[in-house]
Amino acid sequence: MRLLHLTSLEFQEFYGESIPPYAILSHRWGEGEVSYKDMRKKRNLEGPGFAKVQGFCNFARSNLSVDSVIENEDGTEPGWNESTLKWGWIDACCIDSSSSAELTEAINFMFQWYRNSEFCCVHLADVTSTSEIYVAREFEASEWFTRGWTLQELLAPRDVLFCNAQWTLIGHKCIHNPSECSSYDAAMPLNKEIATATNIHPKYLTSANAYAEASIACRMSWAAHRKTTRIEDVAYCLLGLFGVHLPPLYGEGENAFRRLQEELLRRSNDQSIFAWFNVNRYLLRYDMPELALLATPILASHPTDFSTSGNVESLQRAPDTPYSLTNTGLELRTRLKRYRASGSSETFYTLQLNCSGGQRVQPFYYYSGNTTMPTQLVLLDVCSVAGTRGGINAQEIMRAHVQPAANFSKVKHPYQGGETDDVQYVKSEGDFYGFMQTPTGLVRVD
Repeated sequence: MRLLHLTSLEFQEFYGESIPPYAILSHRWGEGEVSYKDMRKKRNLEGPGFAKVQGFCNFARSNLSVDSVIENEDGTEPGWNESTLKWGWIDACCIDSSSSAELTEAINFMFQWYRNSEFCCVHLADVTSTSEIYVAREFEASEWFTRGWTLQELLAPRDVLFCNAQWTLIGHKCIHNPSECSSYDAAMPLNKEIATATNIHPKYLTSANAYAEASIACRMSWAAHRKTTRIEDVAYCLLGLFGVHLPPLYGEGENAFRRLQEELLRRSNDQSIFAWFNVNRYLLRYDMPELALLATPILASHPTDFSTSGNVESLQRAPDTPYSLTNTGLELRTRLKRYRASGSSETFYTLQLNCSGGQRVQPFYYYSGNTTMPTQLVLLDVCSVAGTRGGINAQEIMRAHVQPAANFSKVKHPYQGGETDDVQYVKSEGDFYGFMQTPTGLVRVD
């Protein structure tokens, strides 16, 4: 790991247990960032990038109030002070981006580097106020919360300190009971504001490993509205959050996010990975039937597909048999529950995922047909209210495995009645096609 000396601004590489205590910077990249080669060759040291390096080093050296503000989780004093904390890490200049090997290492281990830091300093260049009232308002609106890479930089470190554009400490992420944070005078606890800005439940912010208790779908939802410069980084910035390693392949585009999900399928029994929905993908325009319904695999194409999955929890129930990815798709064996549509001979089957969408909602996969192979898959929310039959909410996804020639027909929804309108689609790549369900029924592909 290459570290920057906080005083001399010289680099030194450390390995394994020899890595000394260090502070780490989180920031939004801007114009004039100083690279590793710039620092080595003493060039580009006049602009805002180098000023940021100096500001971070000064903050890390002089912000001794942190010593009295943040204690270790066991109540002991922090294990660093002014005399021992001599090193820092900044992504812009501590990574030689011209080295593919170094870039691969950084992408796969950056979460761990943030986790092992003594503290993370978050520089919010768009927060200029020092008033507590206005700071909170500017803090929640900061663009730092819109970037993909900053999600792990928020969750990985034990201690996260936020400073404004002038490098003044304005608050911190409190890893204690929030009610105990009010005694901290030097730095305001910002957990409430963080939760508002990120849609991350406060319970996932109050301990160093709390994020790992969230389901795959829930963690994906945290990244739903974040942006990255490179499309592949949508997946790469989440590697540490899920504890997986992947070789970065810039140029693969959206396939990077698919590779991430495939790796999660190999490592986890958490079926909430299937509990996603993208309304735009399945929007039917009856007045413009020539619009194609995009091909949709059983895996999501982007974290935005999980934007409504923040309350999905894993039930930690092992599937009936292990499932695996094959050259034809996802293969699993499980029990099905059979339903019969009211006033119809149509039979419907559901298989329950090992996750729940809250206190009353459980996601199901659905198919109907008379053969042993499913003809369609639908992600449904099924209310488990005592005394009711079915209660299927038909406003989620239909995924249909179709042949090139498909016949559409109307079908009544179980226990709700009502028929759908006929729809059209334009064939595109992929075996799975998505169709949006109406509130009163669903579309069947024969």
